[in-house]
Amino acid sequence: MILPPPPDNSTSLAPRSRNNARKSKRIKILEAAMEIFLHRGYAMTSMDAIASRAAVSKSTLYGYFSSKREIFGDVVSLGVAPFAASFSIPERIDDLRHCLKNIANSYCAIICAPDSLAMYRAVLAEAPKQPEIGTIFYNARIADARTRITSLFRSLSYRSLLYFQSDDEPEIASDLFLSMLSGAQHQTALFGVAAQNPTLAQRMEMAVDLLICRFGCGGN
Repeated sequence: MILPPPPDNSTSLAPRSRNNARKSKRIKILEAAMEIFLHRGYAMTSMDAIASRAAVSKSTLYGYFSSKREIFGDVVSLGVAPFAASFSIPERIDDLRHCLKNIANSYCAIICAPDSLAMYRAVLAEAPKQPEIGTIFYNARIADARTRITSLFRSLSYRSLLYFQSDDEPEIASDLFLSMLSGAQHQTALFGVAAQNPTLAQRMEMAVDLLICRFGCGGN
């Protein structure tokens, strides 16, 4: 009896391998672009410089991105992924305060990270001359964070962990919560001023306590 030859998996594996290689090169380009944006600013960064730093040809670069604007949009979105990862709500929450403190800690860690602060400074310097980059940054970082927090608060409300009296209150609560977290602590870090008391941990603790005091189901 002649056994049939083993199945040839090379055809099915090839597309997966190509996709992984493409993703890897795309990340490499974005990381190179971020370095140049932070060092030179948006206006002084060219597609040639990005291609050179990423060690790819200009034609390869345009095969991944159509413009510098598109690259910048994806660069400023890089910090959203770790922030979004902190929003998964466990099936069981025994301590709402602990859950919200973890989210507050993730948000503060991201906005006060050195690369994030450098990007803020770069955008602030360029936005008056290049309004579109201000729009990209705002949508990818600030508006996106507010949308995610609003969605989280609605989910907690559906689970009877937070209570809102109207449909627009989760969005208002999200705005107030993030404003408390990104107040003086973020501003002092942004402008290189020595941090003042109270500490970041104290600010996060108070922001969470105020949110629960106002919207916690036991406080209404």
